[in-house]
Amino acid sequence: MQKTAEMHKTSTTTVYNAIYSCTPVNTKLKKDILNTAESMGYFLKNKMPTCDVAVILPSIPVYFWSEAEKGILNEIRNSNVSIKLFTYSSMEDEEDFVLCMESAKRSCAKVYIITPVNTEKSIRTLKEIDKDIIFLNEYVKIDKVGFVGADAFKDGQSLAQACFDFIKQHPRVLIINVISTNNKAEERKKGFCDSLPENAQVIGEIKMPFNRTLAANIAREIECNYQGKFDCIFIAQGWFQQVSMALKKLDMVVPCIGCENQKVSPKYAGNGKLHAALVQHIRQQGEQSIKYAIRLIEGLDYPGRNITVESALIHRKIK
Repeated sequence: MQKTAEMHKTSTTTVYNAIYSCTPVNTKLKKDILNTAESMGYFLKNKMPTCDVAVILPSIPVYFWSEAEKGILNEIRNSNVSIKLFTYSSMEDEEDFVLCMESAKRSCAKVYIITPVNTEKSIRTLKEIDKDIIFLNEYVKIDKVGFVGADAFKDGQSLAQACFDFIKQHPRVLIINVISTNNKAEERKKGFCDSLPENAQVIGEIKMPFNRTLAANIAREIECNYQGKFDCIFIAQGWFQQVSMALKKLDMVVPCIGCENQKVSPKYAGNGKLHAALVQHIRQQGEQSIKYAIRLIEGLDYPGRNITVESALIHRKIK
């Protein structure tokens, strides 16, 4: 490890983190370190410690995925099942996710709990795993892969029903959604739209990829195509913070309905007045995922199940 560190002019700690995906390392450096380690026969001489359950999570946003990690660690504490945690940078970093999965596969786990990146290459990597898989996020759907999380269609219905009278008074609805395929976001949108009052009208849908310029892109789209045409916004993704920032850029104050994380800073909520939102219990999702993994290992459950963790409804009843 020392020799590899010297070759790449970095520390042995960074080399260790790159090889074992303990904490995120610059993706290019990580790839170079892994290539060097493989060429030197490191993985033949030093076997990765095995585990029963491999957990693969993004490190960003920390406030969200650290809660899932806490749920998993709390639940595993009194179990004989061994786990190993692997982290990659973010759900926008396909290459780091694939590298992280390669590290995880060396652990020879019996079950994988994964927050996957939604790209063709990532999905191919996932399909190569011949063990049981449990997903913790809603972006990817693969046959015989389990999912632990919210009932998205029911969540959409709950939001529309909670806001029924409000939407009657604010009937022109603008939807903001993710551009990539997201089965759960589409289910949530369908549940919401199917339960709207008769006078409600969806006037359009802004679909965007998640990136650093998301707020600016949403603001630009609203300014060009939707100024003065809507009364409220339905956010199919957990993007309340970005939508609120977009509205601030336009000096607009608009009521919003959607799904959000309870730890988002209130300072971002000035222009997007959150009328009602669903909050995922991500720590409980972590707990339920490891319970499911243990049952799979013990042969007490079957793969590919959807396990529902009810979302919490926040209803602020703004006017």
